[in-house]
Amino acid sequence: MDIAIGMDKKPYPSMDGLRNIQRLMKLRNPKIGNAKVEDLVDDQILRRLDESGFIDKLFAAYGVK
Repeated sequence: MDIAIGMDKKPYPSMDGLRNIQRLMKLRNPKIGNAKVEDLVDDQILRRLDESGFIDKLFAAYGVK
């Protein structure tokens, strides 16, 4: 389970990271700069899993703190 130790427990997307990718992609296609990163991400499923306690229970079942 070494991989579980090194990963984020709750892998919500990083808006700053996505904006950085957008900035780099905009060099090739300026229209990409018109998109709002927040409108492109749908984290509803992850949020529901988190709020229900499923993610915490899953990690606890494998002994990951």
